[in-house]
Amino acid sequence: MRCTSASILPPETKSLDLTSRNRSLRNATTSPLLRLPAELRNEIFALALRHGTISLTFSPSARDQTILQDRHNIPPSSAPLLFVCRQIHAEVSLLPYRLNKFIVAGKYLSAMRDFLKRRTREQLALMRDVRWRWPTQGSPVRMFFGEGWLKWFEDQEEQG
Repeated sequence: MRCTSASILPPETKSLDLTSRNRSLRNATTSPLLRLPAELRNEIFALALRHGTISLTFSPSARDQTILQDRHNIPPSSAPLLFVCRQIHAEVSLLPYRLNKFIVAGKYLSAMRDFLKRRTREQLALMRDVRWRWPTQGSPVRMFFGEGWLKWFEDQEEQG
């Protein structure tokens, strides 16, 4: 008898896995959106997720620590697109990083560092225009791409 990983899984895990696969297959074959050619879906997704500028405002917690609360201007109507199904999530999850400019504002510059450290390498590589703004200033002060900011923070730590 040949032993496969599926044969050693508990019965409830096998049925969940099968149900998930069935759901994915059903979505791919019956969803009008997923039946469209990939090029057309990409255009639709870009229209839904391109906002020009995504503004993130971070504020310290009541204890004045760098526990940050994101407040951003992503239209609520486009965020659910990321959670429709696994296939759509896989196709669109990086688009907001590739299509938009980011302006990060907060009392402490560490907010920018913390925000960027929570991004994946893929997300950072796609972020071409990331700006910092102190809350008291109207226009952003510094502009780098995502990875450039992390390099700048490393340089600052080495100098100081």
